[in-house]
Order: sequence, then C-alpha cells, then structure tokens
Amino acid sequence: MEAIPPTAPRPQPAELRLPDDAVRDGPHLRLPAGGDRPRIVVERIDPGFGRLEDFVAAVAGALVPDGELALRAAHAAGPRALRAVLEGRVDDLDEVAVDARRLLDAARGAGLVPRALRGLPGADRPPRELAARLRSLGYVAPLWLGPPPPDHLELRATRGPARACSAIVGPGEAASRDATLLALRGALPPGAEIVPVAGARLADLDGALESSLGDVLWFVPAGATPDRSAAERAVTARPGAPVATCAARDELAGLAVDRTDALLAGPFAAAAAAGLGDGSAALADWSLRLARVAPRIARDAASPDWPAWCTAADAPDALARLQERWSETAPAPRAPAIALGEDPLRSGSAADRAPRLSLCAIVRDERELLPECLRRARGVCDELVVVDTGSVDGTPELAAAAGARVLHVPWADDFAAARNAALDAARGDWVLVLDADERLSADAGPRLREAISRPDALAFDLRVRCRVGDGERYGPEVWVTRLFRRLPGVRYAGRIHEQVAPSLRRLATAYPDLRVLQIDVDIDHLGYVDAIHTGRGKAARNHRLFELQIAEQPDDPYTLFKFAEHLLREPSDARRADRLLQRALERFATMTPGELRTLPFAAQVFALVAQRTASRGTAEAALAVAERGLRTTVPTPDLLHVAGALAIEVGQPRRALRHLRRCVAFAGVTLQVTVASGVAGPETWLLIADAERRVGEPARSRAALERARAEAAPDTEVAALATASLALLDGRAGDALAHLTGRLATHPDSPRAVALTAGLLRGLGHHDRAARLLAHRAKLPTAARR
Repeated sequence: MEAIPPTAPRPQPAELRLPDDAVRDGPHLRLPAGGDRPRIVVERIDPGFGRLEDFVAAVAGALVPDGELALRAAHAAGPRALRAVLEGRVDDLDEVAVDARRLLDAARGAGLVPRALRGLPGADRPPRELAARLRSLGYVAPLWLGPPPPDHLELRATRGPARACSAIVGPGEAASRDATLLALRGALPPGAEIVPVAGARLADLDGALESSLGDVLWFVPAGATPDRSAAERAVTARPGAPVATCAARDELAGLAVDRTDALLAGPFAAAAAAGLGDGSAALADWSLRLARVAPRIARDAASPDWPAWCTAADAPDALARLQERWSETAPAPRAPAIALGEDPLRSGSAADRAPRLSLCAIVRDERELLPECLRRARGVCDELVVVDTGSVDGTPELAAAAGARVLHVPWADDFAAARNAALDAARGDWVLVLDADERLSADAGPRLREAISRPDALAFDLRVRCRVGDGERYGPEVWVTRLFRRLPGVRYAGRIHEQVAPSLRRLATAYPDLRVLQIDVDIDHLGYVDAIHTGRGKAARNHRLFELQIAEQPDDPYTLFKFAEHLLREPSDARRADRLLQRALERFATMTPGELRTLPFAAQVFALVAQRTASRGTAEAALAVAERGLRTTVPTPDLLHVAGALAIEVGQPRRALRHLRRCVAFAGVTLQVTVASGVAGPETWLLIADAERRVGEPARSRAALERARAEAAPDTEVAALATASLALLDGRAGDALAHLTGRLATHPDSPRAVALTAGLLRGLGHHDRAARLLAHRAKLPTAARR
C-alpha cells in the first residue's frame, strides 16, 4: 500500500491578534499553541483573559526576543469609565478598563520594555459637571488636574532585557554634543546606554525615549560634562520614584526619572499639539504632567554649571495657553485620612517662631553609652526626651543630669510602645529619634536646622553608618527615617524592628504637598562594635519578641523576613526560616507590581530565598527565584549579585554579566536596605572576572581581577583569590598555589580559597590532596560554601 505523506504543519501567522485569535475554553480565553510570535496586537482586553498581570506575562512569553506587543484598553480613570461608575453602569463597558500604572507595571514585571504609552481621547469632551462631581467626591483628583485623562490607552512594548539607564542627550551644536558624549562614555557604568536626540523638536525627544531601553531615563543637555558621581545617582535611581529635580520647573537638565513615570506623564509632543510650541512652556507642561503622576522628585543629579536643555524661544502666547490649559479644572478638596483637627503645621505661635526639635530616645542600662549620645544631641535639639524601660545601673540619673526629661515606662516586650511613649511626651514641632549607641555627626546641627525649616518636608531619612570590629572600621550603611514632623497619626508599629515609615505614608494622603526626603547627615551606630555587641544577651530577647509579633501578624512580609533572618543565625532553625520566607513570597504574590515596588526589603527576600534554594543543590530553580525578584521588585545589589553568581553556576556567563554590571553600578550608593559588605564592589568584580573569562574575554577578566584586588582589603579572601587568579593568568601556577596555601594556613575555613586550591592541585596531579581539601569544604556551613 502506498504510504500517505503526512500533512505539512500549518504555518503560524506572523501576527497574533487578540482576542479574535484566542482559544475559548468555556468562559476563559487562552493564547493558541504554536511558535513564538514577532508581534502580538491586543485590540481590547476581554474578561476571559483573567488577571491583567497573568495575561500580559502570557503574551510576553509568546513573543520572540525583541518581539513587539501593541495593546489597547479602556482607561480606568478616563471620562467614559468614570461616568459609567458614577451612574452605576459598571458592566456597561464593552471591554475591561485598566489603570495606566498597573498596565506599565504588568509589562515591566513580565520582562517587557514599555516603549510608548499613548492616550486616546473620546469622541466628546467630558462635561464640566462630571469633573465637578468627581471633585466633590474627592475622586481621582490628581488625574483631573489639567487636561482630562484619555478614554483609551495604547501601549507599545518589546520583549528583551532593559538597560540600567538611558542617558538622553539633548540637541545642540556638534562640538557641545561631542563633549557631552565623551564625558558620558567615561562616567556611565556598564549596563547604561547613550541615546542622542535626533533634532530640536519635542517629537524628536519622544523618538529618543521610544528607542531607549533604560529602566531610568536621565536627561543630559548638550554641553554638560557629567562626572561619575552624577552618573551613579542617575543609574541607581529607584524604580517607582523619580530621583532628581530640575534646576527650574520647566527645565529637564539633570532629571533622572523612572521609565514608568516618564511614560505616565505622556509624550512631550502633546504640548506642541496643544499649541505650546517646542520651547520652555512645552517643557513646563510636561513637568506639570510628571508632577501629577509622580510628585516626589527628591534628588538632583545635575551640576549647577550645566547648560539649559531648551534653547527654543516660546511663542508670544505660549505661557498664556499653558495657564489656560492647567487652570481649566481646579484642584479637588481632599479629605484627610487622619482626623487632624487644627492644622499643627502652622497653628498658634508656631507660625511666628523657628521650628523646635525634640530628641526621643528609649534606653535601658545604657550608663556607658548614653552620655555621649545626649552630649552630641544637646547642642542640636531644643529638648531631650528619654524613656527608661527599667534600668538598674543609674541610667535615668545620668540622663536627667544631661538635661533630659526622663519618663519611666515599664517594659512590655514592645519597642514600638516605648517609642510611642516618647513621641507622646515630646513638645517640639519635629522629632529626632536616636538610640543610646548612636552618635550624630559633628556637622549635623546646621543641616538638621535647615531641614526642619523646609515647608515641603514631612520627614527625612538620615544615613546610619555601622561601626564594626574594633570600632575603627565602618561596615554597612543604610537610609533610615529618623527625623519627622510631630503630627497626630505618626506612630511606630512592631514589637521588634519597629517602623514609623508606614504611618508617614498614610499621613502623606492628608498632606499631599509634603515629601519624605533624604538629608546628608550621618548617625554613627556603635552597636556592632565587638566590645559592645558581645555578651549583651539580645538574641534570646529578640527571639521572644519575634514569636509574639509573628503570632499577632502572621502574614506581615517584613516580620516574616526579619524573623527568618534571625532564625538562620541558628542552623537548627533553618527549616522554619524557609517556611517563613515562602510565606513572605506568597504574600508578595497577592500584591500588584506597584505595591511590591514600594517595599524596599522585597528584593532582599528574593535574594535570601534564592540563596536558600541554591543551598539545596538546585541552582536553576534558585536562579528562577532571583530573576523573578528582579522583574517584580526594586533591585538591590544583593539580589543582582546572587542572580549573577547563579547564572555563572548554571553555565550562562553572558546572562550573569547583565546582572553583575548592574550590581557594581551601586558602588558607594546608600540604600534603604543594608547591603552585604563588598557586594557592590570587590565581591562582584571577582564574579565579573570569572564570567568574562568564560565568554572568552581575557583582557576584561584581568581588568576585573585587578579592580577586585585594588578595592578589597589586603587580608580578605577576595584579595587572596584575585591575586592568585592573576598569577594563574600569567602562567605562574606555583605562585598562585603558594599564595593560596598561605591564605589557608591562617584562614583554613575560607571556602572559595579551598575550592580554588583544590582545583589547582587537581590540575597539577595532586588528586589526594585536592580530595582532602574538598572533603574539608563539604563540612563547612552551607552559607559559607556559597
């Protein structure tokens, strides 16, 4: 019998159009099976697709690398959707309405780079009475300042890795642009890109943004010569919040802004279309739109001598048009989230005097440390409030002798309760919080006084620097909210690792014009100095407090994370720590990407889970955890370092280099989380050297090793490994072995030195000695072997 040839597979269309091409499964819709698509067009979002984030992730997974998504959806804050809500016709929409920020977060969380977000107005202009009714209800007020929001949104995004930063270089004379491009090439770290604007029109600026790939967009005018410090501030901008302020309201020079916020502000050319031209009035319009969606623009990444971005002259009536455009809708009255009564910001005699500052401290048996803390603060603060929770060493008497008002509050296994007792007793307009083992820097006074005089500030983060070892060296440093207005509703929460920041975020809704800023004031923390830290018996107390707090807040991700960290210091509790970390990840899964990015510690949770997963021998699964964290949280050096190390372990060095180059861009940058020592420096340069060697770049590998050796302290494992590796690159195996064995003679438990020595011995034919070293390494704690 003649064989019948098999039917040739039906070719997949190059373009997939949804929802028409989707496969219906009862009430649900899913993407058809088949090859990857170069382009997917979503003409509307059908309810059958389910949760927005899951749908966008599925679409992203169906695209080829650099494939394009074009998506159109009804705008949840647009006039048509809001009218339907107010009139009780929620089901009247023929498609699912989405929030613009959530849409962008979903795209970025799915590994897409959003290129453009356009708003499409409806056929009719919304009547003024609709806006007035919305204002009277206090509903989506910020979105209705200026032009009304669009009825529909159009997103264009591509699949592929984002860059850390895109430096957008403005138009100008050739010589000025060349000078700026040269300076940027020397200042920007690996992982950043330079995108020149093709022309002087705002449409050209939009084109540059659409062609860029950066998570952060940094606007550098032609003629500017950025230095490395300005570039680092721009590159390490925290996703979800702009990080720089313009020199003037209508000036872009030096602005570094998160990609999501830039797209939410809308295209630059929208101002030109409204008759504002291409001059400073048009840039002012964009700045107002940016402030509407991202009001907290805090840090300046420009130099005072930078030239202006815009050189185009304004049309004669441009400023009048701008004023008309932004005064069409008056600001809405906002009901405070907290009943404040009389405004404490400017009440009574407070308006006629300088603001007063109260120190609030809680202590117990701090006779040795408290006097110096109070001495440093006494010249800065107007009053000293000390809450004593049961000292028996004379601490209260010392505090009173130093001029403090002392309150005796029984210890109730609750740090927040003690902190709040101090807040209740304070009389100043502002509060500074210190512990007995902390010291203000010598130059803190004038800077603190200047800070509390700012009318736009709600609170300030101060830099806490931890002294370690013998007290002469500094370890980690971190931004912590320690200075804030004494307002009703400002409270600490948490029996242990108590926080005031959540209450400040809630209070910000009552005072939308106030911001949480950072101030260049240092606090020296002595609690980790060996002579102070040893023998204070804090571990047992902390464990008891964690048990109480986890019973009260079993699903609080911060408590789960910090308790897991505490338990991992005791190997016998590692399994319980793993369960707590998994519960934290489950809690994260219920949050939107925007919510998750407001938690600075979220990336640290993913880093720790990835490390724990790797310790069980599943590097591929661990890498998947780490990269999920990079997609959905604010990246930290710890998470980038872990992801890079795991990518090397699974044999993907190019993938590792993307993570590791982003990691070293954080060198010298203080974050809101504590970063492990050396992670943004020599530890990661050592990994970069390994990855460069694996991709066949010996010169780059050598340069990274030299950088690691130069930045590492001479007596560290990193310095020993870098020196030995450089000797191996030069063919001096004997020198490398001598250096490594010298290290092991004084530090026999250096895990990576053990591994490298064993490999070198095996290569030289000393298999028995290599086997003994590897057996020794296997007995080391799991964390040390990583």
